[in-house]
Amino acid sequence: MTDIIPLGVSEYASTGGAVPLGPVSSNFTQTVYLAADLLAFVLIVSIGSTKAGLRAITIGVLAFSGANVAFAILDVVTHGTAAHDLFLFIRNARYTFHTDDIVFNVKRIAGSWPEASAFAGISLAAIGFTGTLWLCGRDTLWTAPLFLLSAVLVVRSTSSTGLFALPFCLLILYMTAVMRSGGASGTRSSLVVVLFAPPLVLLAVLFTMLDENVHRQIYEYFDLLLFSKSTSNSAIERGSWNLHGLNNFLDSYGLGVGLGTARTSSFLFALLSNVGIPGTLFFSLFALSAFGRRRGTPRTFPSDARLAARNGCFCLMIGALVAGPTVDLGLLFFILAALCCAEPETEAMRGPLLRYTRAGAQA
Repeated sequence: MTDIIPLGVSEYASTGGAVPLGPVSSNFTQTVYLAADLLAFVLIVSIGSTKAGLRAITIGVLAFSGANVAFAILDVVTHGTAAHDLFLFIRNARYTFHTDDIVFNVKRIAGSWPEASAFAGISLAAIGFTGTLWLCGRDTLWTAPLFLLSAVLVVRSTSSTGLFALPFCLLILYMTAVMRSGGASGTRSSLVVVLFAPPLVLLAVLFTMLDENVHRQIYEYFDLLLFSKSTSNSAIERGSWNLHGLNNFLDSYGLGVGLGTARTSSFLFALLSNVGIPGTLFFSLFALSAFGRRRGTPRTFPSDARLAARNGCFCLMIGALVAGPTVDLGLLFFILAALCCAEPETEAMRGPLLRYTRAGAQA
């Protein structure tokens, strides 16, 4: 016996509060979503087993990142005009959309997503992916603008999740730049970042501290979205979701209350409360097998694409740890995880087998 914050529709009246544990509609929908994620993962790994397939998947993720930026810019430009109705064809669900919210006298960017938090969370994956490809010197004409625009739009989105997670994502990219700046195969982009990023950040901080007006505006912006966020009604409500999730984990003796049953405000609490220790262990093994093993020849295009996919997954998970409501990390996460696992077959890999066959035929 335990009380849950239901993720879907339960047999009790929907009040937004806790109800006794029982079946909810999201038990079915979350299962369908994760089954689709598994299918997409298997298909992407299969397609990525060839060089042409891996390149096509990489181009597809870049196209998604570009579309995400384009929708965000259109969301800002069309706000308050009749052109804003262009988004109606994708905003046709019955749940609530927070697409016209104003914070700090600026419109929150939702893009093609229901709210600013969802936009910022998915944009973090784009930042990790495009930023890594740029640092590796791959298609810099596209990856550099997409990375910069995505990062600026996350800051402009007024999402607390995005503002909190973005520094950690940039730290991951800086570590990648350090790794890619040395040796004969080091890239110019990574070397520039390693040499100039720290002094530029220092100069920006000094300029902000010396200009009182700029300092006050920036401080008020971050204070509203981050520093004072813990005392807001939204943060208190989300904190209560995590508390109920922790109680669900303890009341179920670590087994969880069922996939898709309880709503939380952090991916970690969602794992523990819904699928318990067994599910958390299985996800940890999945992540370790997907991200923990180096595949292929380092500093080749397949290796760089897999590194970009891994960083994209890490950035997306950082955002989910801050405000992820469910166990499902989304289709993009599993596409990137599959790209990280894809290992195109090469002549070097087939060589020993071919040589052994020829030697046997000659004997």
